[in-house]
Amino acid sequence: MEEVASLTRQSRSILHEWAQAAEHGAAAKGPVHYNLGRRRYWRRSDVEKWLESRRVEVPGRHG
Repeated sequence: MEEVASLTRQSRSILHEWAQAAEHGAAAKGPVHYNLGRRRYWRRSDVEKWLESRRVEVPGRHG
């Protein structure tokens, strides 16, 4: 979770809140995750895909 928090620049509590909401049927706000026992895990590729889906292109800006 620490690495996901760092990559997404979101707090652990927000990641937990998003994951819990998704587990209860709400539209996912965060990256896809897995529950293994009592722990949550994220694949790096899923986190990167989620980040890319939030990319905003600003006309006239490059970078």
